[in-house]
Amino acid sequence: MPKDTFYNLAEEKRMKIYGAALDEFSNHPFKQASVNRIVKNAGIAKGSFYQYFKDKKDLYKYLIDEIYKKKITYLTPTMKNPFDMNFFDLLRDIYASGLKFAKDNPQLAKIGYHMLRDSGQEVFNEVIDEKKGEGIQIYKQILELGIKRGDIRSDINLDMSAYFLFQLGNSLSNDFIEFFDTGEEKQVFNLVEGMIEMLKSGIGKK
Repeated sequence: MPKDTFYNLAEEKRMKIYGAALDEFSNHPFKQASVNRIVKNAGIAKGSFYQYFKDKKDLYKYLIDEIYKKKITYLTPTMKNPFDMNFFDLLRDIYASGLKFAKDNPQLAKIGYHMLRDSGQEVFNEVIDEKKGEGIQIYKQILELGIKRGDIRSDINLDMSAYFLFQLGNSLSNDFIEFFDTGEEKQVFNLVEGMIEMLKSGIGKK
């Protein structure tokens, strides 16, 4: 996470560094991203960069954390009244909120896209390990609600099902970006609908 010196900067300078980092990591995977380009585009000395961040990974993890916080704001309206929704309608809204986030924030979505495609990288494992528990817990909670409402079979393995839904959401994020690049958004919605129908057959209560 950034050092206090970063947060003590004037907002304009802080946002310039943030913007330069967004540009770099949205255009390049972590390994190919360059601190030299970031400091050049931010208009700061390279030495100043290390006064604000420990290293490139520190900056990257800060951006991922900011993306996560912003993505949660898209999910929040859906999660305000989960008791009033059928499980599969709620899940559809959750996936739709991820699609809307990607559409509204293409730079942020591209960073997440690069991260997911770099799944063999050490930094990916660090970031996912930090966020995975929170994401899986959200899915576990809505699965429990679905069981109580009678939407979901009561004999499912909650932990395994929550993990599967979490990973499915990550996989769909990759497809969101690829379809947006071609302008074929309708295919994304069709993909989500197909996934929902498949899940109904597997964990839905007959």
